[in-house]
Amino acid sequence: MTLDKKDFKMDMSRDKFNMLETFTGDKYLFCQSSLGQAALIDRLRSNFCSAYHERINITSLQAYIVNQVNLFWPLMGEGVKPNTLSRLASIFLLNKIIGDRRYFDGYFQGLNSNNLNIANQIYGAMIEASMRSIPQEAIAHRISRFKTSRSNRHIFDDMKNVIVEYRSVMDRLGLYDLPSIIEMYYRVLLENETYKAHTSDMNQVDLDDLLVPDNEHIDLVNRVGKIDNLHYDSYYDMYIGLINTLEKLLDQDKISPGRIGVILPNKRLISEAEASKIGQDLGYRISYLPTNETITRTPTGSLVFSALAIYRDLEFILSQEDKLELLRVFHPDKTYIYLRRNIENLMVEIRRDLSSDKYGQQPDQEFVKKFFKDRLMKVEVSDQDMLIVSSFCDHLKDLNILVEACEKVDFISIDDEARLGFLKEYSSVFPANMTKLELANRGDILLMTLDEYRFLANDRDCLLVFDADSKAYIKRVENNLDTDLAYMEDSLLTNIDETNLDQVYRDLELDKNRNYMRSLWSTREFLGDRSLEDLHIYLLYSDLTINGYDQLGDRRLLWT
Repeated sequence: MTLDKKDFKMDMSRDKFNMLETFTGDKYLFCQSSLGQAALIDRLRSNFCSAYHERINITSLQAYIVNQVNLFWPLMGEGVKPNTLSRLASIFLLNKIIGDRRYFDGYFQGLNSNNLNIANQIYGAMIEASMRSIPQEAIAHRISRFKTSRSNRHIFDDMKNVIVEYRSVMDRLGLYDLPSIIEMYYRVLLENETYKAHTSDMNQVDLDDLLVPDNEHIDLVNRVGKIDNLHYDSYYDMYIGLINTLEKLLDQDKISPGRIGVILPNKRLISEAEASKIGQDLGYRISYLPTNETITRTPTGSLVFSALAIYRDLEFILSQEDKLELLRVFHPDKTYIYLRRNIENLMVEIRRDLSSDKYGQQPDQEFVKKFFKDRLMKVEVSDQDMLIVSSFCDHLKDLNILVEACEKVDFISIDDEARLGFLKEYSSVFPANMTKLELANRGDILLMTLDEYRFLANDRDCLLVFDADSKAYIKRVENNLDTDLAYMEDSLLTNIDETNLDQVYRDLELDKNRNYMRSLWSTREFLGDRSLEDLHIYLLYSDLTINGYDQLGDRRLLWT
């Protein structure tokens, strides 16, 4: 297939996108993130005429694996493929197992982390192990062997036991999850002769490998137009310096707001309200890319959760404020003071109105939809409210698959309190990638993380990197329950022992950060219309963190 000039809306895009013309039919281009996939598809849509971009196969490796297993299931198993648990339901089951083992058997002593965080790390380790064809039960001791920290090694015995118990429960329930699907793909499907014959012409390429070959190195220092290091004595001075630098760029240098991006190590450092106030003081609008929100911490999410808790006779898990907000829906004409003074009497009416006698026995997600329609849609609701309710219903449905499977066996049970208590803390709604793309293209000053800049703001050539010495920018090789070394090839690991482990760790961390920046700049040049020579970076850094302690990061690891 050859691209003709008529396929393009702009001639200048021909050279950049000619490399994509072969990714049709049995050839796939893999993006590591959904945001990268959305940004690439959006750029293709804006540059190709008609629906040509729809012919190009762009997906993620994990999504491709799941699709192949679903499509070729008859080659691996008999009958209809069993249900596959979502990530949320898998984390719920892991969280339950970890909670029980910590309470009854003293697991993970000395590990300063809550059950949900441990569950997320273990689930991530199982996925990575499956992607590298490492047995999931073996990954804990493999991590323990190559961790630089020698303390608390017993926690990896606990980690292995949790994985073994989790896998045993899943097998007895007859359920699959993403780690087991990936494992079946590599261990069973790829070895099937029929599948080999059918997919012999298939080819997959990673986006990073396509943009930057392994032997090519982007030297940031020599290619970037200009880098200014702005040093401050304290975090507060750096914060004021950020505002002053923005003011100088806008008013003195006459830089367009659409060319300016502010990069943060963590969105919590500058809130959306704070960014809006800074923009008002400067006289320019600052766009703040949205992040995921806990559903029960949004007004609409809190209301539907509170109603469901009362419907399930679990009112005791609600706070006083949760009840008051629900009362305001049923009594919009009453004052807040009146509702607070009469809360107990008014809740009697709420319990009756939300009881199973009135709504009948129905799945939780159906109750939530009906309550939202009957009570909340009488007032004005936004698209975001609809997204929140839809996401919450999806999460309820995901957990119901696990609950229904558990009801068929005697060895495990899940009550409503555990299920709703988990959703209250963990159920989140994620902003749509297209929403982020629209905000990034609005022409305002854009406040974002480094990962968001890679795909959303690559045309912005004036970057202010706030708190450039923060360790949050650095891509770490290990955390308290995992290490990248554990997933390396066995042939490489045989030469690692206690005498050289620390040096290997430092070299690997350096390579990981250099590769990240290489990928970032190559993506910028591919998706953007400006080269690195047009880029002007301001690195703002201070000697102290926001809480007054010495900085532990090193901006040179990324920016030089």
